[in-house]
Amino acid sequence: MITLDIGCGQEKTPNSIGVDIMKTKGADVVADIHHLPFKDSSVDKILCYQLLEHVDDLIKAMEEIHRVLKPERRVIIEVPHVKGLDAFRDPTHKNFFMIATMDYFTQGSGFSYYSNAKFKIINRRITFKNRWTGWLERMVNLRPEFAEHFLGGNLKPHIVWVLEKEVLNKENEKKN
Repeated sequence: MITLDIGCGQEKTPNSIGVDIMKTKGADVVADIHHLPFKDSSVDKILCYQLLEHVDDLIKAMEEIHRVLKPERRVIIEVPHVKGLDAFRDPTHKNFFMIATMDYFTQGSGFSYYSNAKFKIINRRITFKNRWTGWLERMVNLRPEFAEHFLGGNLKPHIVWVLEKEVLNKENEKKN
């Protein structure tokens, strides 16, 4: 099973291939997420933690993830939520996210014309980096679209998505 930890930095996830744009202690492969050196549909799982907020072209990055991921396999993405201070504190952040951001990469969302990368959202939730917020996390995720309007910066909200590469038949591909 091939698992990529894209944007691994100094520490890659155990039993994964670390991919980073810079040669770091954790990187097995030095590559840009916009041009991954892997064959089409060759990867079983992708981990993408704290990376997509830094990329120059989010759509191209998602298309590369889609290209290398095997059909019906998953990518786990974590990014800072736009309402948290972590989203804006880092001057290298170029992209900002809300709970519905990945809808642009799903079939039938009304936004499917932006990209050929199509995923099914298996799970999406708001998480907090503070240890004492477990109860709040459970409450927020009952209605995340509503709750995200009230999030405060000091809570350090993040979003985690689990996406699965959609398998589209040829007829559906022609429509899009």
